[in-house]
Amino acid sequence: MKTEIAMPAAEPAAEQESARQAPEAAVESSTREELVRQAAYRRYRARGETGSESDAVQDWLAAEAEVNQSFVE
Repeated sequence: MKTEIAMPAAEPAAEQESARQAPEAAVESSTREELVRQAAYRRYRARGETGSESDAVQDWLAAEAEVNQSFVE
C-alpha cells in the first residue's frame, strides 16, 4: 500500500514577493502599531520629554523605519 504525504500548499509567487517588499505586513497590524508606538515613545523620552508636534511626527516616522528594519534583518 502506497502512503501519500500531503504537502502544504505553496504561497503564490506574488504573495511571497509582497511579503519581501513589505515586512510589516507579516506582523499583525495592531502588534506592529504597538511596536512603533513604543519606539516613538522611547525617542520622546530620550529627547527629555520635550518637543513640538513636528518632533512627534519625526519620532513616529523614525520609529516606523526602525520597526520595519527589524523585520528585514
